[in-house]
Amino acid sequence: MLALLFTVGAQRCGVDARWVVEVVPAVPLEEALARYPNSCGGLVRRGACLPVYDLEQVFAGRPSSASLSRRIIIVPQSLGSGGAAAGLMACGVTEATRVDESTLLRQSFNALRQDTPAGGLFYFDVNAALAHCGYTAG
Repeated sequence: MLALLFTVGAQRCGVDARWVVEVVPAVPLEEALARYPNSCGGLVRRGACLPVYDLEQVFAGRPSSASLSRRIIIVPQSLGSGGAAAGLMACGVTEATRVDESTLLRQSFNALRQDTPAGGLFYFDVNAALAHCGYTAG
């Protein structure tokens, strides 16, 4: 599987690249567009307002730091739908690489709250993450 790598807390994560519509710089967000629970703001992209979720805040309990590797990963509502649904702000977004799916850690999101990494690459499930963030289409 081709995975886009990023960091949440102390844990290195990988999201299946098929879930990535595009990756954009962590531009200033529109706070007035934070209409969704747990979103840190909105991003206007191609005429649509997308909620943006700070993964560090949602899963590790602290806002992400402003770093050069912080990006917004635009994801669809469902795999194969094509259209953008939400932005996931993450740090350490530096590369996409091929990974063996059998080696990925498939744990609950509680593992992302730990101060020490679990010792492998955490599989980041976009559907579960959007549900955890409180995202609903509409």
